[in-house]
Amino acid sequence: MSGHDSKYFSTTKKGEIPELKEELNSQYKDKRKDAVKKVIAAMTVGKDVSSLFTDVVNCMQTENLELKKLVYLYLINYAKSQPDLAILAVNTFVKDSQDPNPLIRALAVRTMGCIRVDKITEYLCDPLQRCLKDDDPYVRKTAAICVAKLYDINAELVEDRGFLDALKDLISDNNPMVVANAVAALAEIQDNSSKPIFEITSHTLSKLLTALNECTEWGQVFILDALSKYKAADALEAENIVERVTPRLQHANCAVVLSAVKMILQQMELITSPDAVRNPYKKMAPPLVTLLSAEPEIQYVALRNINLIVQRRPSILAHEIKVFFCKYNDPIYVKMEKLEIMIKLASDRNIDQVLLEFKEYATEVDVDFVRRAVRAIGRCAIKLERAAERCISVLLELIKIKVNYVVQEAIIVIKDIFRRYPNTYESIIATLCESLDTLDEPEAKASMIWIIGEYAERIDNADELLESFLETFPEEPAQVQLQLLTATVKLFLKKPTEGPQQMIQVVLNNATVETDNPDLRDRAYIYWRLLSTDPEAAKDVVLAEKPVISDDSNLLDSSLLDELLANIATLSSVYHKPPDTFVTRVRTVQRTDEDDYPEAGEPGYSESPSHGIDNGASPPPTSSNAPQAAPRQPVPAAPLPDLLDLMGDGDSSSNAIVSLDQPETLDVPTLPIVLPASTGQGLQISAQLIRKDGQIYYSILFENNSQVPLDGFMIQFNKNTFGLASAGPLQVPQVQPGSSARTLLPMVLFQNVAPGPPNTLLQVAVKNSQQPVWYFNDKISLLVLFTEDGRMERTSFLETWKSLPDSNEVIKDFPGIVINSVEATLDRLAASNMFFIAKRKHANQEVLYLSAKTPQPIPFLIELTTVVGIPGLKCAIKTPSPEMAPLFFEALEILLKNKMLEPVMCSSRVFSPLREESGDEELSVLPRHTKVIVTGNNRTKSVLVGLQGVVKKAVGLGGWHWLVLKNGVEVKLQRNALSVLEHPTGNEVDEDFDFDSSSSTDIGERENDYPTGMEFSKVTKASMIWIIGEYAERIDNADELLESFLETFPEEPAQVQLQLLTATVKLFLKKPTEGPQQMIQVVLNNATVETDNPDLRDRAYIYWRLLSTDPEAAKDVVLAEKPVISDDSNLLDSSLLDELLANIATLSSVYHKPPDTFVTRVRTVQRTDEDDYPEAGEPGYSESPSHGIDNGASPPPTSSNAPQAAPRQPVPAAPLPDLLDLMGDGDSSSNAIVSLDQPETLDVPTLPIVLPASTGQGLQISAQLIRKDGQIYYSILFENNSQVPLDGFMIQFNKNTFGLASAGPLQVPQVQPGSSARTLLPMVLFQNVAPGPPNTLLQVAVKNSQQPVWYFNDKISLLVLFTEDGRMERTSFLETWKSLPDSNEVIKDFPGIVINSVEATLDRLAASNMFFIAKRKHANQEVLYLSAKTPQPIPFLIELTTVVGIPGLKCAIKTPSPEMAPLFFEALEILLKN
Repeated sequence: MSGHDSKYFSTTKKGEIPELKEELNSQYKDKRKDAVKKVIAAMTVGKDVSSLFTDVVNCMQTENLELKKLVYLYLINYAKSQPDLAILAVNTFVKDSQDPNPLIRALAVRTMGCIRVDKITEYLCDPLQRCLKDDDPYVRKTAAICVAKLYDINAELVEDRGFLDALKDLISDNNPMVVANAVAALAEIQDNSSKPIFEITSHTLSKLLTALNECTEWGQVFILDALSKYKAADALEAENIVERVTPRLQHANCAVVLSAVKMILQQMELITSPDAVRNPYKKMAPPLVTLLSAEPEIQYVALRNINLIVQRRPSILAHEIKVFFCKYNDPIYVKMEKLEIMIKLASDRNIDQVLLEFKEYATEVDVDFVRRAVRAIGRCAIKLERAAERCISVLLELIKIKVNYVVQEAIIVIKDIFRRYPNTYESIIATLCESLDTLDEPEAKASMIWIIGEYAERIDNADELLESFLETFPEEPAQVQLQLLTATVKLFLKKPTEGPQQMIQVVLNNATVETDNPDLRDRAYIYWRLLSTDPEAAKDVVLAEKPVISDDSNLLDSSLLDELLANIATLSSVYHKPPDTFVTRVRTVQRTDEDDYPEAGEPGYSESPSHGIDNGASPPPTSSNAPQAAPRQPVPAAPLPDLLDLMGDGDSSSNAIVSLDQPETLDVPTLPIVLPASTGQGLQISAQLIRKDGQIYYSILFENNSQVPLDGFMIQFNKNTFGLASAGPLQVPQVQPGSSARTLLPMVLFQNVAPGPPNTLLQVAVKNSQQPVWYFNDKISLLVLFTEDGRMERTSFLETWKSLPDSNEVIKDFPGIVINSVEATLDRLAASNMFFIAKRKHANQEVLYLSAKTPQPIPFLIELTTVVGIPGLKCAIKTPSPEMAPLFFEALEILLKNKMLEPVMCSSRVFSPLREESGDEELSVLPRHTKVIVTGNNRTKSVLVGLQGVVKKAVGLGGWHWLVLKNGVEVKLQRNALSVLEHPTGNEVDEDFDFDSSSSTDIGERENDYPTGMEFSKVTKASMIWIIGEYAERIDNADELLESFLETFPEEPAQVQLQLLTATVKLFLKKPTEGPQQMIQVVLNNATVETDNPDLRDRAYIYWRLLSTDPEAAKDVVLAEKPVISDDSNLLDSSLLDELLANIATLSSVYHKPPDTFVTRVRTVQRTDEDDYPEAGEPGYSESPSHGIDNGASPPPTSSNAPQAAPRQPVPAAPLPDLLDLMGDGDSSSNAIVSLDQPETLDVPTLPIVLPASTGQGLQISAQLIRKDGQIYYSILFENNSQVPLDGFMIQFNKNTFGLASAGPLQVPQVQPGSSARTLLPMVLFQNVAPGPPNTLLQVAVKNSQQPVWYFNDKISLLVLFTEDGRMERTSFLETWKSLPDSNEVIKDFPGIVINSVEATLDRLAASNMFFIAKRKHANQEVLYLSAKTPQPIPFLIELTTVVGIPGLKCAIKTPSPEMAPLFFEALEILLKN
């Protein structure tokens, strides 16, 4: 196409297809050519022009090369969907393969190879054989690649027609590019075959080495990779090979250099002569060093490869350590790799230089880099014994600068040095102890504690140092607790004095009774038993001599290192993992005759219902040989490698043609990554739903790439269509750094069903003890739900099919699926519990009938129609739930496409060469001087589409290409926006260009455009994006500015993503042109499908619904006038400020909180003899309250109307001044006198507000914990004061003292604007217990489908926990009271409470499950005794003393858990003041 061809992309009027058809059949050549260009333009932008297939094919017979290329391009795209019509082009292909013009001959063979249709394949053989022996080398090299493509389609045909021998003959060709392509084709064929196809002999070797000097750079890469697999016969031949390959080290292309290095390293294994080894060493160093002057991305790849090389051959770069010194502007990933290599190259000769560098790095600003530098000093000390003292001196100097994180890292590495050189450098311990107070990181604390414990006998105040850590033992992470436990035991064994003896009691009690960590508890019990039974044995175990740690510079196993070195210059050498851990190769296995699927009845027909069922035809009766009973090899329930194509390796395009053959059985399936390590702070989670032995499991793999061990894993599933939820807790052991853990989590169905139309979305939340909650999305495959009892009898199948109405039948075509083997297909379907019923022949089509069933149970009756070997599958299903059909079709398509990953040549290569022979335009980086046409992607301006240009520069990351268009304008476009017209010949002259990613221009730049190359911090970015969106109508290039931010949308923080989403919507509403329209599609897709952030996703869906239903309403919402912000200098409420000013010079004025929010007054009073518990028979003693209960009656039973949980004011997220005034009417002053009379019975108690409407965007939540009929509920009232209906409510409770959590999902109907909804949520105890001292805090998160997550605080009243079986007998009460020590008695006075009626008070207490035991008179005082019990069970023995009618109440309680006393007193005071 010429430079003015963009006109072909302009919108045409109605009747576009008929007009194009007419122009394609025109008698004028120019008109036909223009018509084909329009067709290609329409195809490029996604329009379906397949109906013009015949007319376009008729244009093939032309001498015009440009027109022929365009027609061939059309054919490649549509031959898959029109295989029968594609045959029409065969004659022209055959004719073109004999054309005098070699370009046309090559083009014909290349195109035939790219059309993956079996019928055309047969016609390809003869032209291909001719082209393999063509006189022109361009034709021969194209034909060589075509053989590899043909082998991928039909391996048997290639072998039968002798193409492999012809390829091997091409290795002897006199043209080096032909040789290179032949080697590339043979290598790819060998990768996909289990038989030996390509073996290099000494005769072949000579020819390849000769061709190496003359072929192009990528040809050299292919040849070098092939040669690297050759094993030399002896050292002499190896030396000869090295000598001939060595000149490749001087090549400008880094891929050639690394391939040459790989080849030389492989051959050097056989060379034993020191002189012969030394010479290649000298020649390999300079090119490796040169790679470090390239772009940072190439530097990183080079450094990862050098890392492997120096582990095997450190002497190659032993004298080049200076080139690995970090520059100030190196990216962090380059710096980290350089550090690793410097450690490996450090020696006694250069250690002083290295330490100076490391010391310098330790003063940088990048904290992670500083930490790694400090650790590097320690690793050098461990590696080089003679340099250890110098390393420690540097570490001590760094400690003296008093930078917190430097000091902590230094302590960590000194601990390792002590382990490497025991009893050598202990003199520095005193210096380390000076920094004890600054330690706040778990690893540093654990290291310091280890040092104190290990050298306790040499540290005078070791017990005091350890005791300072013991004060915070319950709050410390597991790593510190374990170390503290061991260190205390060591101290006790080395210094068995009184101080350590008390400490060991405390720490063992904390580590056994007060902890939930099983590792800590088990270790503590081991120590406890050892110390209590045999202290000498304890010494032998705990104080045993430890093995010294070794140098960890070379971490890789020798065999793994060999494999990685054999894969230098591929992704394997960058990941430092073998290829088979991240590349899955799928091979087709041919079925033997013995495996044929048995059929019943006559040939070509088996029992099946058909559409003949409609006319009453009945299939023959079932015979004993019916296919139902046919033995087939099932595929295991474990998922196949590419079930949902979540790894991004498969082709999910619906137009791709895939071949379905016998599936492989994988014992340990590769799980798709659902949470990458980059998102999960080093934690990577791979997961998939599977079915195994009739049970659904969630198979999960946790990989810890962080620096700390991870434990305490928990999982939760959101509501979903099938109500999938975990059947038990997640059982995952502690995952150490660098290791992984796999688990199978049993799942149950229909526990938490989401309303709305069915979908496959599974939202998951995972948490551990060291990290925040991680959210991610997964998919539910309907196939996992199909049960093993889904097979139907033939008659039952027929009856069910007829009984279901025609409206329940749903049909879908799959044009991209080809069935090569009916038997293999039935095996695969049977493995997913889709059971064969019968089959029949209809013309040349196979019609299969199957049945399946979900657990509801919902039957699925399936009819599959296909022609074996021809693309296209039609699926019809009948089911009582036709709304499930899309889910079934999606799962079926994934299953049948699963095995069809087309192997790509050099798929794991880092420097991926352009396959210039590839007609399917692989998206690799294009070399300089490639001629291209702009076809466009969603970022391309429409004015650029159709223009031609030449590539001047390209980078792999993002696939960006800088090109010069024919009109002289320079532009920057991505690879998927370009199509290749002509590849470089190698004879082009390089001009002097200085391309910079920031210097590319766009057509039509205006002088008042804003710059787009600025970099912002996340806060600045969000602000800048807000400004652009708010004033988009006044900024000419607002779309370009926002588009520059969109390129990195997935990597941006949530703050920037939310602002970018809103700004793009504003831009679209203000400028509804084509550019913003494309942008809004991209950003809405990213913000809904590609994200795990619920706030971002919710906001995007709101915008999407607004824009798609009512754009004017969208304008009113998004572009509404915003209220101006006010001065926020004085944030405090006036009354709160008065109270704080009254408390100046106290903690209250520091915290900016009233004193009663953080001070609890509890007094312990010694009991006098007169206060002893009364014995029966004493004056004034009775065992019952006076109002009739004295006569022996029991207290009235708890009624549902009794105020079980007296209304109280919970603590909101921001503290309220009136903490105890729950209804908002009372006075919470502790000195106020309130009168207590008969309690009122409230039918519908008023609930305290926990989330006001002003905070919740119109949503107001009132809530309170109550007890009803022996069950705890969370009573919640939702009031909708917003403008939209609210639904999809969910709730979650944070860890709390009593482990309160919801017993089921929150059931709330849709709440319309202006209305409310009340619900009772059942609660369970001890599900998620928070460590630390007991408190009443209940942290709650509530979400709905229209708003973000709302967080608020509530209070847990201890009275709600008191159980109905808390009444004690008098004798039991007496015995328990006496058995508890006096230290367990806690007393508190309530001066503001007055008791006017003992009977009313006892009624109120009984309603809260505090049961009357007895009462007595003491002077003029009434003394009441009551009992209560919590579910643990913990008994509470209560004594209340008061004078009726006089202010003042004294409460004494005795309980085995006196730390619960403040919670009891708080709840009692609220109850009695209510």
